[in-house]
Amino acid sequence: MKPSLAKASTADRENSTLRQQCNALSEQLGRVLLSVPAIGRLLANTTTISSEDLLLTTEEVQEAALRTIWLAHYYALARDLGVLPELAVAQAERWGSTAPPEEVLHRCAADVARRLREYTQGPGTTSQQQAAADAAAPATTDRHANATLQR
Repeated sequence: MKPSLAKASTADRENSTLRQQCNALSEQLGRVLLSVPAIGRLLANTTTISSEDLLLTTEEVQEAALRTIWLAHYYALARDLGVLPELAVAQAERWGSTAPPEEVLHRCAADVARRLREYTQGPGTTSQQQAAADAAAPATTDRHANATLQR
């Protein structure tokens, strides 16, 4: 079956119209690029983004989890205290629904503590060395108590 002549001419007209629209858009884009050179330079210097660039590192995932938990906690606290109730209720629900489970908080906190310990004492610190360092360090509560007594 051959398409009718009317259908063929309609398709030709649609193709012609689409070509004209594409050409018009191409000309408009050219004019915009000429009128705003910074956009042209930006487009020319844009590099491709690999999928590896879009993946988060473990530290970034932990940071996002901790921030979400922090936001959920403090908006819930604001809601409970009646601070900006409309905003606090909505945000507490939003961040509370996206916050990871409490186990994630504990894992993230333990990992942050481990990395902080490695940063301050070096990566080869054993638990016995850590206990000795903790015993040798003055307790912060004692310093605060002494400062309070001296006043």
